[in-house]
Amino acid sequence: KHRKTSTQQTKRKSMGDGVQAEAAGSNSAIVSFVAYIGIVMFLAWLSSRVAKKGSFLSEYFLGGRNLGVWAFALTFAATSASGGSFIGFPSLVYSHGWSVALWICSYMLVPLVAMGLLAKRLNQVARIADAITIPDLVQARFKSPVLGLISTILIVFFMAFNLIAQFKGGSVILQTLLSDVPLFKASAASLGSLTADLPLVGQNVDPGYLLCLFVFALAVVVYTTYGGFRAVVWTDVLQGFVMVLGILLLLPLSLIAAGGLSKVTADLHSNPPAKPAQISISFADESIAGLDLPSNQLVVADVNGQEKVFRLLDPVSINCVGGVVPIPYRMTIEALELSQAPEEVAHEQVLRHGFVVTEYESELEYGYGDYPGSLTFAPGPSESKTSGFLPFAAAISFFFFWCFASAGQPSNMVRCMAFKDSKTLGRAIFTVSIYY
Repeated sequence: KHRKTSTQQTKRKSMGDGVQAEAAGSNSAIVSFVAYIGIVMFLAWLSSRVAKKGSFLSEYFLGGRNLGVWAFALTFAATSASGGSFIGFPSLVYSHGWSVALWICSYMLVPLVAMGLLAKRLNQVARIADAITIPDLVQARFKSPVLGLISTILIVFFMAFNLIAQFKGGSVILQTLLSDVPLFKASAASLGSLTADLPLVGQNVDPGYLLCLFVFALAVVVYTTYGGFRAVVWTDVLQGFVMVLGILLLLPLSLIAAGGLSKVTADLHSNPPAKPAQISISFADESIAGLDLPSNQLVVADVNGQEKVFRLLDPVSINCVGGVVPIPYRMTIEALELSQAPEEVAHEQVLRHGFVVTEYESELEYGYGDYPGSLTFAPGPSESKTSGFLPFAAAISFFFFWCFASAGQPSNMVRCMAFKDSKTLGRAIFTVSIYY
């Protein structure tokens, strides 16, 4: 009896510790986010105070044309390193392997080309013409209002696509950060009930994603509108330090958690690429009280006598009726089929969740690379191309194209109009190259 009581107390203590740890994690996430937004808004307020001391147009749109080395370097770096750097390219590596590095490594040369090719000339012409924006500069340089109007239309049109990706990336990251916070869950549920009947939204958009999109967009619009260009630069400096410190911390911690780069390479080399799949699940037990699985949940199942490993692409939620799931219950889930289960995943995971996989379908046939080892060598696996994802000739082309394409990015060009002098430019080129 004493042993049984002690065991029960130990279980209750473990459950309490788990709840406290989860609450602490949730609190740290929301505190970190609020503190970060508070710092950003403070920088916007501070920059608006500074802007009142000089010419409004020059201060608001170009920060007085006196950016120093660190401000110019980090705002240039933070502008280029965006959602594509931290979400898009890692996703490409996940799908196509390490051949993507042949593409992204040209980032190290972007400052040498983008800043060295145009920055000094842009800065000189902008000062002579007293140009505030890129269309102003184009119009003054070529003495053509038509060219200025065309450049305005092109910038608005193409930057819209760029901004859509950034806002979506910010929302996804924010949703991941706050996914365990009770206040966020309650707010997302309330927003979902308000938008359920709206066209184009309704049941098609995750309310948690929508809430994060509103918050992220509101924060960005407020600090850029209120503080102007200098606020953007100062927050870029903050974000530049956050990004580089985050990478310096994340890289060794990731390698330690994965068991070292040699083990990662060996595991990657021994497995074929993941395949998109659809799995149909059904409940066999009427006592199961609903289901709530997050995206990226790993599921191990026995399908037709073969063990299959799946990673869920979307969250799965089933609301119980009267305390139980209605039987029979079946649903189809989008997933990725992996070749093997990571060590930390228990094989009883499916049974613990109370459902079984009844059907499995994967229509994807790789055009190239559906074999072990394709993820560690160029050209990398491709779903459609028989030549692979990135043949060497294409990789070389991308390497050079990327540098020159970045030189004409309006967000980079306007920063080249705002640095203080040639010495600042030279030091910034060196700094950003090391940073990248």
